[in-house]
Amino acid sequence: RVLVVGAMGGIGREVATDLLARGFDVGLGIRANRIDAATRLFGQWNSATIVEIELADPASIISGVTQFGEADAAILCAGTAWFGLTRNQDPADLELFFRVNVTGNMILAAEAAKFLRPGGSLIYISSAGVIRPMRGGGPYVASRAAVEAYFRVLALELASEGLRANVLSIGPFDTPMSRSLPNKAKERMMAKMPNGKFCSWASLTSTIRMLIGEDAISITGAVVTVDGGFTLG
Repeated sequence: RVLVVGAMGGIGREVATDLLARGFDVGLGIRANRIDAATRLFGQWNSATIVEIELADPASIISGVTQFGEADAAILCAGTAWFGLTRNQDPADLELFFRVNVTGNMILAAEAAKFLRPGGSLIYISSAGVIRPMRGGGPYVASRAAVEAYFRVLALELASEGLRANVLSIGPFDTPMSRSLPNKAKERMMAKMPNGKFCSWASLTSTIRMLIGEDAISITGAVVTVDGGFTLG
């Protein structure tokens, strides 16, 4: 039984679909304006439960997590992208961005942990850009790095309860966000991939299944990389 938040995003959709196809009961954390689309996309699975979660609204986070209830794992895929040169940042935009990507994910992780069963696992989907940043990615990378640090503290605090918290640092995947980048930015990004290709979905989903499984009981506080060699140099 797994809660996947951000299940209508490029990463979350693939993760949720893989788990559902393998027989997991999956809670789909979705923004209110995407619930109808999610119902159409995931309606074929009786094991799918849609819950409304808005990262910018703490009450919505608490309500959605509580509605789904006990889980063996929670996978945090939600967030927003914001790219632009640092000198062009609008303070109001920056404040909203961090309220969603940082504060929202911190509240979500803390709430989800309350409902984890013994041996349960939290996974935060981060970005390899924390290790190898790109121009224009300052706020995005900073937000990911902040939650990575938070998860290391969570791993310490949850260990005595038999719970785990890990980060999955990923490279470029073929998602709507990647496709929406300006052409020059996409070229720079793909030039950093040793084989010139996007990361494979199977590499991501199989790693997640490993991390939430019983065999990974000694893996906690880790940053596990699935980036196709993006951070090699």
